[in-house]
Amino acid sequence: MGDVMRVETSGASEQTARQDRLTERGVAASRRMAQTDFSKVQKYRGLIEDVAREKNVQAAVIAGIMSRESRAGAALKDGWGDHGNAFGLMQVDKRYHTVEGEWNSKKHISQTTGILKDMITNIQRKFPNWTTEQQLKGGIAAYNCGPGKVSSYETVDSRTTGHDYSNDVVARAQWYNEHCALGAEYANSDDTAGAVAVPLVRMMLSLMTLTWCCCNALGADDAVPVKAVPWLRIRRMQSP
Repeated sequence: MGDVMRVETSGASEQTARQDRLTERGVAASRRMAQTDFSKVQKYRGLIEDVAREKNVQAAVIAGIMSRESRAGAALKDGWGDHGNAFGLMQVDKRYHTVEGEWNSKKHISQTTGILKDMITNIQRKFPNWTTEQQLKGGIAAYNCGPGKVSSYETVDSRTTGHDYSNDVVARAQWYNEHCALGAEYANSDDTAGAVAVPLVRMMLSLMTLTWCCCNALGADDAVPVKAVPWLRIRRMQSP
């Protein structure tokens, strides 16, 4: 499926950046808009991660599309956008698809992520010699304009909205990956073991952190050596 962190991107066009009255454009503008949408995206984090696991698509990519399409819901009126033609957080076009679920539901996110996967598959078949990262980017562009309008990698966004759709989504997704831990753990559809292992590792880290905090509070400094757990090197407050 490809790793969004390895996808090259030029970010948002000047046209897209003007939505937020930004003076910058490119990757900086995309990252600024992703940051603006952060609190709204966070409300759907659980749904995004559930669908990411089920569909084996990077959660950060889903978040990036959600930010671009509807500003994570802020740009919608009663769940609709695009002059009443597109529905939900990730904007299903009613002219081409049957709308499923509520506008902010897991069912909606699942439907749209399924459409994204179909687009990526179409691009994989159309351009078998592209790298997996190029196919991912092409699939994101096709999510907006359809696979028939993607004719080459060099012009991947020439027929997308704002002429920057995939570049902007990728840059936003990379920001979410870096700042929200919406990462690449579900990038490979055949990596079932990885998809199972990641939640277990996270649980172990949480338990170790809790254990260390408890021991620290009780003064049992040697119970969990901080040196053995680098991410727990937290500066302690000196007791009076």
